[in-house]
Amino acid sequence: LVLWVKENTVRLFTSPDLKRWTRASDFVGRGFYECPDLFELPVDGNPDHTKWVLHDAKLDYWIGSFDGQRFTPEAGPFRGDHGSNFYAAQSWDNTPGRRIQIAWMRGGQYPGMPFNQQMSFPCALTLRTVAGATRLCRSPVDEIALLHDEKFVLEDTALAPNENPLSGISGELLDIDMDLVQDQASELALRLHGQTVTCRGGEVSCLGRSAPFSPVGGRIRLRILVDRTSVELFANDGEVSMTSCFLPKARETNLELYACGGTARVNHLQVRQLRSSWSSAK
Repeated sequence: LVLWVKENTVRLFTSPDLKRWTRASDFVGRGFYECPDLFELPVDGNPDHTKWVLHDAKLDYWIGSFDGQRFTPEAGPFRGDHGSNFYAAQSWDNTPGRRIQIAWMRGGQYPGMPFNQQMSFPCALTLRTVAGATRLCRSPVDEIALLHDEKFVLEDTALAPNENPLSGISGELLDIDMDLVQDQASELALRLHGQTVTCRGGEVSCLGRSAPFSPVGGRIRLRILVDRTSVELFANDGEVSMTSCFLPKARETNLELYACGGTARVNHLQVRQLRSSWSSAK
């Protein structure tokens, strides 16, 4: 059992029967604040090479080892999500071979609704080697494909300034997957629901937040999940995660993809309409 006891301090307990608990150790981490989670993951999918991850409510995380009594950090803390509304995430592992996580998207408020706040899309967690270092990555679960509906696909297409290959494409609930090459463009941007996702100057930005982001092999890979009041962005196959709420000012559902300062190229782009996850009443 991992218990947050005060700012910066997590206490680990063990029990033979879930009734009698013994204090095993304390972990002190700068800025650690509530809602801890501790789990083991293979590095780069290798079951013979695993590390443990300990994170707090903000998904600030440490990577290290765990001997059943004590967590020993080896690297961190690192920021696991760069959005405005990611908090209090917890995970489970009764899905064989996967560690799945859902976050509370605190701060969302919806006028006229009998509720506030919302939950994030479920994501699979992995440890991957990124620029020579081990990092936690988050990617939407495969089961989101069960909600896929109509799709638009674009392959191997030049993108010149003032062009919009998504002209005429619109949707409210969307799963967008893009593989782009920046080429001569100084900026690539996708506008959706009146909001803009921008790749420029070594950063990806969305809903007022930015995160360091570098193309891999010259390619910009983005996955964007759009719900009625949220945008969840994943770059480089989950290396960068941004989870944010927003309240649309108008029902602007048209999409726009554009380049600034020069030409770019679309290797692959797929826009999927999403059905509701709630089954219709019978």
